[in-house]
Amino acid sequence: MSRRGGRRHRCSSGEFTGGQRSTVRQRDEHRRPGRITEQHPDRRQVDVAGFVAHRFSMMHTHFDATVTSRHSVAGMDPDSTIRTASDDDAEFIYHEWDRRTRAHDIDGLLELYTPDAVLETPLIPRILDRRSGVLTGREQIRPFFQRGTDNRPNDLVRWYRTGRYHFDGQTLMWEYPRAHADGGDQVDLAEVMDLRGPQIAHHRIYWGWFGTALLVPHPGDG
Repeated sequence: MSRRGGRRHRCSSGEFTGGQRSTVRQRDEHRRPGRITEQHPDRRQVDVAGFVAHRFSMMHTHFDATVTSRHSVAGMDPDSTIRTASDDDAEFIYHEWDRRTRAHDIDGLLELYTPDAVLETPLIPRILDRRSGVLTGREQIRPFFQRGTDNRPNDLVRWYRTGRYHFDGQTLMWEYPRAHADGGDQVDLAEVMDLRGPQIAHHRIYWGWFGTALLVPHPGDG
């Protein structure tokens, strides 16, 4: 409360945001030991440390709730990463996908994909005459692999890898770098695969600057 024109005036909550300094009355017997208080000229006291600690506690609680909520929406435990495949599954896919692709083993290659698998690559519109670069299911994916096999061998598709890959329990990634170990260039690709056990559930292929030029149609291309 404050005095205005000799009368007592009760401050509304909105006045605490005004230009004048606000104070909070606090009885001495309610002050906690060790708290720092600020004495104002009108003898009202503000528990500065208590106020800051209270606000920080509210912010921290809100942050924890927000983070937990985001993990819950994603179906994830905040303290762990859900594994959809094992390290052995990832190593199997890493070696077998490359081996079966090189061998033109389309049936064996499709076995590495779940029945409802999704494949995304900018090469799909280029060789299948489609507007979309997304295929869903083995029956849609098969013609893509068949056309890719029919167009090989290709001097720029040399399948060189470094032997290193990354796997986080869900997503497997490796690269076919542009610079070949024996010299020269090859189509530069990054393979990104979401695994479900020893199978691929979602496969995305990203092209580097060198290989991208091959995606542009040229006169006479079939």
